[in-house]
Amino acid sequence: DALPISNLKSLVLRKNDISDNGTISLANSQSFPNLTELQLGWNEIHDPGGLALANSKNFQKLKKLDLRGNFLASATKQALQKQLPHIKKLRFF
Repeated sequence: DALPISNLKSLVLRKNDISDNGTISLANSQSFPNLTELQLGWNEIHDPGGLALANSKNFQKLKKLDLRGNFLASATKQALQKQLPHIKKLRFF
């Protein structure tokens, strides 16, 4: 039997060119309440997508967020660090 998507713990979407639109959709999705690791490196994500993640309340169990290889301004990186304090490993580089 397949596990329901709500039980998913790790989601790896590196190098999928999901861009800001995909990141905003993901940030607004309530489909992943148990996600502890999210890898979004090298996806053409800019500040709108990064800020959507920072403002999302849908990843309360997230411990690892990988945003390497994207295009985030210093202010967006700071917002992510401040607004997602429960994340233990936040990677930009």
